[in-house]
Amino acid sequence: MLNRIRNFLARHMLLTNIGTSCAQIGTADIIQQHINGDVDRDGWDWRRTCRMAAIGLVMAPSLHCFYRVLDTRKFKGSKNCKVLKKLAWDTSFIPFFSCTFITVGAIYEGKSPQAAFAEYCRKMWHIWKVDFTLWPPAQLINFYFLPPALRVVYVNLVSLLYNCIMSYIKNNELHHPSH
Repeated sequence: MLNRIRNFLARHMLLTNIGTSCAQIGTADIIQQHINGDVDRDGWDWRRTCRMAAIGLVMAPSLHCFYRVLDTRKFKGSKNCKVLKKLAWDTSFIPFFSCTFITVGAIYEGKSPQAAFAEYCRKMWHIWKVDFTLWPPAQLINFYFLPPALRVVYVNLVSLLYNCIMSYIKNNELHHPSH
């Protein structure tokens, strides 16, 4: 059974990754709306959930291509050295992926590209705190233990937690603490 799943994922990785990403981001938004009390206060905002889920249409192909390139690079050294090099590359792309997430979501809301990027700039320090706390350890597990065919699926599972947080950040104005 596991071999059949692996074969399916290997043959249809991009479609699997897109479907998983859309479902996972949408689910994370529903969870976040419940946790934040939005559903009790205003009812479920299914349009927002659809917009959030549709972010997966952009994020999944981006991640799919990124990991394919990363997995085909011939990093030299021991397994530990190779994993650390992949982790460094992955960490260096965190700002690109978080910017894509927020700006695509804002564009789906009807904002201009400039307004979408401005939203990202307002929220980026909050996002980066989450990004750099969660992703490096998660990706260490990803690169050290998992075969390439399961990488985006694994990232999507970790992303369920991450995207609950991102949904909150995306759909709320946050304030910097005063010093």
